[in-house]
Amino acid sequence: MMMPEEMDLSEFRGTGIQKNETVLPEGDPPKSEPEVQIKEEDVVLMGQMGFNSDECRQALIATQNSGIESAMNWLFEKRSTGFAPGISSGVTETQGYEADEESVTQLMAMGFTRPQSVKALSETSGSLERSVDWLFSHPDDPGMTSTSDDDNVQGGDASNTEITPTAPTDGCGKYEMFAFISHMGTSTMCGHYVCHIKKSNRWVIYNDEKVAESVDPPKDLGYIYFYKRVAA
Repeated sequence: MMMPEEMDLSEFRGTGIQKNETVLPEGDPPKSEPEVQIKEEDVVLMGQMGFNSDECRQALIATQNSGIESAMNWLFEKRSTGFAPGISSGVTETQGYEADEESVTQLMAMGFTRPQSVKALSETSGSLERSVDWLFSHPDDPGMTSTSDDDNVQGGDASNTEITPTAPTDGCGKYEMFAFISHMGTSTMCGHYVCHIKKSNRWVIYNDEKVAESVDPPKDLGYIYFYKRVAA
């Protein structure tokens, strides 16, 4: 293949986000957990054992509705750690949640991000200890922002922001060949590689210790071609 001595790649250069393009969010989208269907008869049976309905529902949700025995074991375990009932229906109502800043700071000191800390507190009714358990059991959850965070966002909806393409600032898109490497020999099992370099508008062949001008360089037989940007 004959490679051109000059090429213009300007048409392939990016100039930023175009008007008909949409910026994709960074990272993987949050995984939505399927909503657990609670059996009301299980809530009634657990209520007859002395648990309130909120505790019963949350225990059944936490144990994926796997049965009364699993839910009761979950409740006994949580009560030993100072559990306070709070319902999560599978769809987190986190909009407008105002997190306790001291709790957020403590969670962030453990290495969690602010959105993760806020989300964990909102899911556990503000319980710091339960928030840590929630974070370790939801390591891929990106979290959320609190009301105070939303108030600090300026500029409105980014989807309505007009984006103006920016011109490149690192030079033009034209390049010229200044060297290539080719192989001399009947096969790849014998012979050796030589290099042609363009110096002062003349092609020079470098063949081991032999250096000479190349009148007709085999630019169609190169293995590797080297180009440099043309000064604007």
